[in-house]
Amino acid sequence: MRGHSIRLLSKLLAVALCASAPADARAQPSEAVALRVADPGVLAPRAPAAIDVFVRVPAGREQPLLLTPSAEGDAVRVARGRLLRADARRTDQGELHFQVPIEARSAGTAVLRVALLTYRCAARCDAVQVAESVPVQVRAR
Repeated sequence: MRGHSIRLLSKLLAVALCASAPADARAQPSEAVALRVADPGVLAPRAPAAIDVFVRVPAGREQPLLLTPSAEGDAVRVARGRLLRADARRTDQGELHFQVPIEARSAGTAVLRVALLTYRCAARCDAVQVAESVPVQVRAR
Protein backbone atom coordinates (compact mmCIF):
# COMPACT_ATOMS: atom_id res chain seq x y z
CA MET A 1 0.00 0.00 0.00
CA ARG A 2 2.85 2.37 0.80
CA GLY A 3 4.36 2.00 -2.72
CA HIS A 4 0.98 2.93 -4.24
CA SER A 5 0.83 6.06 -2.07
CA ILE A 6 4.34 7.11 -3.10
CA ARG A 7 3.52 6.64 -6.81
CA LEU A 8 0.31 8.67 -6.42
CA LEU A 9 2.19 11.42 -4.58
CA SER A 10 4.86 11.47 -7.34
CA LYS A 11 2.20 11.84 -10.03
CA LEU A 12 0.49 14.66 -8.14
CA LEU A 13 3.82 16.42 -7.69
CA ALA A 14 4.59 16.09 -11.42
CA VAL A 15 1.19 17.57 -12.33
CA ALA A 16 1.75 20.45 -9.90
CA LEU A 17 5.20 21.17 -11.35
CA CYS A 18 3.84 21.23 -14.90
CA ALA A 19 0.94 23.47 -13.87
CA SER A 20 3.29 25.90 -12.13
CA ALA A 21 5.53 26.29 -15.22
CA PRO A 22 4.96 29.49 -17.17
CA ALA A 23 2.31 29.10 -19.88
CA ASP A 24 4.73 30.04 -22.65
CA ALA A 25 7.16 27.30 -21.54
CA ARG A 26 4.39 24.69 -21.69
CA ALA A 27 3.22 25.85 -25.13
CA GLN A 28 6.62 25.66 -26.86
CA PRO A 29 7.03 22.60 -29.05
CA SER A 30 9.93 20.46 -27.92
CA GLU A 31 12.45 19.04 -30.32
CA ALA A 32 12.11 15.31 -30.72
CA VAL A 33 14.84 12.79 -30.11
CA ALA A 34 15.38 10.73 -33.26
CA LEU A 35 16.96 7.31 -33.61
CA ARG A 36 17.87 5.74 -36.97
CA VAL A 37 19.44 2.31 -37.51
CA ALA A 38 21.13 1.91 -40.91
CA ASP A 39 20.35 -1.13 -43.05
CA PRO A 40 23.31 -3.47 -42.53
CA GLY A 41 22.87 -5.29 -45.84
CA VAL A 42 23.76 -8.97 -46.05
CA LEU A 43 26.48 -10.19 -43.71
CA ALA A 44 28.79 -13.21 -44.01
CA PRO A 45 28.75 -15.91 -41.30
CA ARG A 46 31.46 -15.85 -38.63
CA ALA A 47 32.48 -12.32 -39.51
CA PRO A 48 32.65 -9.29 -37.22
CA ALA A 49 30.66 -6.29 -38.40
CA ALA A 50 29.37 -2.96 -37.16
CA ILE A 51 25.91 -1.54 -37.68
CA ASP A 52 25.61 2.23 -37.90
CA VAL A 53 23.16 3.92 -35.55
CA PHE A 54 22.42 7.64 -35.74
CA VAL A 55 20.91 9.69 -32.91
CA ARG A 56 19.66 13.26 -33.13
CA VAL A 57 19.15 15.04 -29.80
CA PRO A 58 17.96 18.60 -29.20
CA ALA A 59 20.65 21.27 -29.12
CA GLY A 60 21.70 22.62 -25.76
CA ARG A 61 23.25 21.13 -22.70
CA GLU A 62 24.38 17.54 -23.20
CA GLN A 63 22.40 15.09 -21.09
CA PRO A 64 23.41 11.49 -20.29
CA LEU A 65 22.68 9.06 -23.11
CA LEU A 66 22.59 5.25 -23.10
CA LEU A 67 22.25 3.13 -26.25
CA THR A 68 21.36 -0.52 -25.61
CA PRO A 69 21.47 -2.88 -28.60
CA SER A 70 20.18 -6.45 -28.44
CA ALA A 71 19.60 -9.22 -30.98
CA GLU A 72 16.73 -11.66 -31.38
CA GLY A 73 17.64 -14.84 -33.19
CA ASP A 74 20.74 -16.97 -33.45
CA ALA A 75 22.16 -15.44 -36.63
CA VAL A 76 23.89 -12.52 -34.89
CA ARG A 77 25.30 -11.67 -31.49
CA VAL A 78 25.78 -8.16 -30.14
CA ALA A 79 29.42 -7.84 -29.08
CA ARG A 80 28.84 -4.82 -26.83
CA GLY A 81 25.53 -4.37 -25.06
CA ARG A 82 25.79 -0.75 -23.90
CA LEU A 83 27.18 2.36 -25.52
CA LEU A 84 27.41 5.86 -24.06
CA ARG A 85 27.53 9.32 -25.61
CA ALA A 86 31.35 9.17 -25.44
CA ASP A 87 31.30 6.15 -27.80
CA ALA A 88 29.81 8.25 -30.61
CA ARG A 89 31.31 10.72 -33.00
CA ARG A 90 29.39 13.78 -34.19
CA THR A 91 28.56 13.89 -37.91
CA ASP A 92 28.61 17.00 -40.10
CA GLN A 93 24.79 16.99 -39.82
CA GLY A 94 24.98 17.18 -36.02
CA GLU A 95 23.91 13.60 -35.35
CA LEU A 96 25.66 11.23 -32.97
CA HIS A 97 27.04 8.28 -34.96
CA PHE A 98 27.44 4.99 -33.09
CA GLN A 99 28.92 1.81 -34.52
CA VAL A 100 27.30 -1.17 -32.81
CA PRO A 101 29.69 -4.14 -32.97
CA ILE A 102 28.06 -7.44 -33.85
CA GLU A 103 29.19 -10.90 -34.84
CA ALA A 104 27.43 -12.76 -37.64
CA ARG A 105 27.27 -16.25 -36.21
CA SER A 106 25.40 -18.41 -38.69
CA ALA A 107 23.24 -18.19 -41.78
CA GLY A 108 19.75 -16.93 -41.03
CA THR A 109 17.80 -13.86 -40.03
CA ALA A 110 17.85 -11.93 -36.78
CA VAL A 111 16.38 -8.70 -35.53
CA LEU A 112 18.66 -6.04 -34.10
CA ARG A 113 16.82 -3.88 -31.58
CA VAL A 114 18.29 -0.62 -30.34
CA ALA A 115 16.89 1.20 -27.31
CA LEU A 116 17.89 4.76 -26.47
CA LEU A 117 17.55 6.37 -23.05
CA THR A 118 18.34 10.04 -22.53
CA TYR A 119 16.91 12.97 -20.61
CA ARG A 120 15.30 16.27 -21.53
CA CYS A 121 15.86 18.86 -18.84
CA ALA A 122 14.24 22.27 -18.40
CA ALA A 123 12.64 23.10 -15.07
CA ARG A 124 12.90 19.36 -14.33
CA CYS A 125 14.39 16.35 -16.07
CA ASP A 126 12.25 13.79 -17.87
CA ALA A 127 13.44 10.47 -19.27
CA VAL A 128 13.11 10.08 -23.03
CA GLN A 129 13.07 6.56 -24.45
CA VAL A 130 13.10 5.68 -28.15
CA ALA A 131 13.51 2.27 -29.81
CA GLU A 132 14.08 1.04 -33.36
CA SER A 133 14.74 -2.34 -34.93
CA VAL A 134 16.14 -3.64 -38.20
CA PRO A 135 16.27 -7.14 -39.71
CA VAL A 136 19.74 -8.57 -40.24
CA GLN A 137 20.40 -11.19 -42.92
CA VAL A 138 23.39 -13.54 -42.65
CA ARG A 139 24.14 -15.63 -45.75
CA ALA A 140 27.10 -17.65 -46.96
CA ARG A 141 28.53 -15.82 -50.00
